Amino acid sequence: TGEQGTRVFGYVTTMGELLNASIMFFAPLIINRIGGKNALLLAGTIMSVRIIGSSFATSALEVVILKTLHMFEVPFLLVGCFKYITSQFEVRFSA
Repeated sequence: TGEQGTRVFGYVTTMGELLNASIMFFAPLIINRIGGKNALLLAGTIMSVRIIGSSFATSALEVVILKTLHMFEVPFLLVGCFKYITSQFEVRFSA
């Protein structure tokens, strides 16, 4: 039903934001290990899989899984972007 779908979507979104926050906490550690460029490539790969996968999704479970991928993509994109900028340009110019 519509109410049940709305409720499940709310739970998935809440869980996703908690997951996003926890991954964002550890993202700098991971990105320092793999580098800013590789973090951006990883975020782009996750984004491509998510977008292409959403065109083939046929069930609600597949949509939930693809929505969960977004929670992994955002921290790598945000932190990786800043890490890449600071590695390519002088810090005094980026302030």
